[in-house]
Amino acid sequence: MDKFFIPTNNPEDWRQFQKYLERREKERQKQKERRKQARATYEWLTNNLLSKELQQLTNGYIWHTEKRLEGLGVNERVDLVAEPISGGRHIYIEIEGGQSRPVSNVVKIWRHVAEGKLKEPILLIQIFSPYYKKSEGSHNTRMEESIFVGLQSEKATPNIIYKCFRPSEWPPSADKLSSLTQKISALM
Repeated sequence: MDKFFIPTNNPEDWRQFQKYLERREKERQKQKERRKQARATYEWLTNNLLSKELQQLTNGYIWHTEKRLEGLGVNERVDLVAEPISGGRHIYIEIEGGQSRPVSNVVKIWRHVAEGKLKEPILLIQIFSPYYKKSEGSHNTRMEESIFVGLQSEKATPNIIYKCFRPSEWPPSADKLSSLTQKISALM
């Protein structure tokens, strides 16, 4: 049924319209539950596990989780940040476990750089969970939009290098993080 369908006075039209609204609400609830599960599944990564693994794997960096960006609001945080011990690029990692607008994570960093709040050179790595499937649909579009904006930020701002990837499968537990940490290390 067309989403712009306007029922007439015909009772059958109204029944079909009601069914349409019910299907739409069920799909919205399913999508909301999938996002909630995805966030819970991937949230453990930002709770120090990934930073500890990366600290062991990479030399010359100090890793922090949930670093707050100054000046734009209380929710402006970066999932993981690596500060170089002796000069070089800072590494900013955003983990997209199922966020409905992953592009906002790129924009907040780009904005801080453009406004002079972040002066150091930055390598921004955006990791898309398998939740962002390589198929038609809004999640794929959101991932593509985020990648587009990331590449534009790299072109417009010499202090930013943007990299991203989407693993074919997410590490199911902390002891399976090595493939993810190896990929991040290779991008650095």
